[in-house]
Amino acid sequence: MKTIAVIFGGKSVEHDISIITGMQTIKNLSPAYNIIPIYITKQGEWWTGDNLKNLEFYELFNAKKLKNCFFKAPHSELFIVNKMFIKKVNINAVVMCMHGSNGEDGSLQGLLQLCNIPFTSSGVSGSAIAMDKVICKSVLKSLKIPTPRFYWFFSKEFENDKNKYITNIKRYVGFPVIVKPARLGSSVGISKCKNVQELLEAVNFASHFDNKIIVEKAIENFSEVNIACIGDGIKIECSILEKVEVKGDFLNFDDKYLNKKVKREIDCELETNVKNQIEHYAKKAFKGCDCFGVLRMDFFIDDKGKVWLNEINTIPGSLAFYLWRKNGYTFGSMLNKLINLAIIRRDESLKLDYVFNTKAVVEFAKIKNNKMNK
Repeated sequence: MKTIAVIFGGKSVEHDISIITGMQTIKNLSPAYNIIPIYITKQGEWWTGDNLKNLEFYELFNAKKLKNCFFKAPHSELFIVNKMFIKKVNINAVVMCMHGSNGEDGSLQGLLQLCNIPFTSSGVSGSAIAMDKVICKSVLKSLKIPTPRFYWFFSKEFENDKNKYITNIKRYVGFPVIVKPARLGSSVGISKCKNVQELLEAVNFASHFDNKIIVEKAIENFSEVNIACIGDGIKIECSILEKVEVKGDFLNFDDKYLNKKVKREIDCELETNVKNQIEHYAKKAFKGCDCFGVLRMDFFIDDKGKVWLNEINTIPGSLAFYLWRKNGYTFGSMLNKLINLAIIRRDESLKLDYVFNTKAVVEFAKIKNNKMNK
């Protein structure tokens, strides 16, 4: 029986949504697996225990009913702290349900990679690229994938010379603009601005969440269409399309997760050439940004029919399982595919040579000693 760890929570503005994704995943994993939940609190504490499998437990969270746990490189076990000893449990794979900072940005992926533990999300580079909107859009531009033009800066730079950056925003982007924290998700800290005063307020607001700010050209009169992709970068499969009705200038956190009035049209109908463009750009971005596993990409279609790739979510809410039903996947079979892909990726990485033996240290020591003896 394979032991599968499900990691969720974390120090992120998307913490609560991550819990929901974790619960959905645990519920839909095959009973053939031994499932270990790993919950990371908003303070960064790691806990495990069967109580974490129940959503109701988080309403009256009680750490006394749980055990601390941690990974330790280069071991592929989870270390569970009991009162008198530490129990080690071999982990065959980790299903990543972490959204946002400290979980979707490559940091946790790096730890698991050092431990040689298979995990279901993009790796360090793909996660980091997609999480940083500035880097991601730069890669998309190099791939000739349309994305709204943008300008970026650090918040301290802006504070030190506001006139310079306002002038550059007017020159290179032009109002109206969307101001965002560069490395955040779930539409937190985002504002639309039509003038300089609104821009100043928006930059100040976004700076509470990140010190790197991106300013994008606002696409007017657009439709938002989402697509999910699953694969290893060589074989990539696209899901059906989802059209999301945006009542305001963009979907905020409440719209995405709490507002039942937001209309979502699953398997929406689009012109064949538009659909083909979205699938083409999605596969190209998946490979070009070094992605892996399952992800969701959010596209805009403007009133002239032009397609724009807005952003890539490498660990989407609910793992975007609802977009795969028409492809013949259940949530459970999708998870099985992700786990198998993760194990294959880890096994292939172990075949690579990471160590190159040389006499450099010995020779350097001789040179150093000779110089010191003179």
